[in-house]
Amino acid sequence: MVLPDADETRLFFRLWNSRTDRVKILMYRNEYETAIAEARRYRDELTASEYEEEPRRRLSRLAYFARLEGEGLSDTQHWEDSIPPFEYAVKAYDKILAEDTAGYYYNLQKMTTLSPLVMSYLKTGKGDQALRTSKEAVRIAQTLREGDPKDAASRAFVATQLEMDGRVESEFGDRDAALSATMEALDIRRRVIADFPDTAGHRRDLAGTLKTAAIVYQRLGLGLGTKACDALQESMGELTPLEASEALTDVERNVWIPEVSQQLANYSCSTE
Repeated sequence: MVLPDADETRLFFRLWNSRTDRVKILMYRNEYETAIAEARRYRDELTASEYEEEPRRRLSRLAYFARLEGEGLSDTQHWEDSIPPFEYAVKAYDKILAEDTAGYYYNLQKMTTLSPLVMSYLKTGKGDQALRTSKEAVRIAQTLREGDPKDAASRAFVATQLEMDGRVESEFGDRDAALSATMEALDIRRRVIADFPDTAGHRRDLAGTLKTAAIVYQRLGLGLGTKACDALQESMGELTPLEASEALTDVERNVWIPEVSQQLANYSCSTE
């Protein structure tokens, strides 16, 4: 194999990085149909390209475009259609990690792909796949945290995966496992806030986990209705000051707050 010179390599990197940015910008603008089509087109072009580069790097690019396609489909609630590109990306990262099992970047990318795949499985009634995938995401997150147990980002990874695991367990798995995962996720979120009290992002994360916790508590029932209401009220308590300080994203402002308000009404929670 004859490798291209340095200038050609830099141009190639810039080209594909700019294409990745284009897809993400389209999604940010809610132009999902175009974003999905572009992600597919770029993946097809990259597959057919005769440009010589390290196989692992090319496979990583292909996986990333597949993940973006899956995210576009899941964001627009095309849950079944989102599964094949997500699964393609996971298999690609598995192939890469077979040669570099400790690779932080590729483990992170795989975990980030597994999270929305769990939701797609959940939404399509694939309980066994959702449970297995969720457990794998938690395992990867815990492995990533081992490198720096006090790092806020790595702790957030674990909390996010545990939050999803609790939701999956509450729907398809074990009651005790659902409660354990949910409570651990909340505990991590609160500990991170205790260490970094002035970070709005961590408070948004806690509000989101509380919102999920309320769903888990309500689904499990058996006297957990009060805990569901408490979680929702605490979630709103975190979101309201963030809204006042304009620290919320459009989704959090326009979707989360109305959803929490509706849940409070649906669960007949006291608003006093």
